[in-house]
Amino acid sequence: MIELRNFRVGDEPCLRFVFESAIHEAAIRDCSQAEVDAWAPRTFDPVLCRTAQPFYIHFGFEIVDHHIREVRGVPIEYAAMRKILGP
Repeated sequence: MIELRNFRVGDEPCLRFVFESAIHEAAIRDCSQAEVDAWAPRTFDPVLCRTAQPFYIHFGFEIVDHHIREVRGVPIEYAAMRKILGP
């Protein structure tokens, strides 16, 4: 039996996995590879502040670049991170 519950913060990686799997494993039967790749690319690139980086590193993301963005006149360091999704 499946139990449904409301979304909780932290569910994002699992939901992304379900989304990716549904498209790359089910929709591929009805769509071309180009359509599947456009709909759900195998790379996921978030830009994150320092606080969030350890969480994403724990789930297999790696830092690919550093950025500094000015927010209300204050420079804040962010990291562009990437994870290759799928098998």
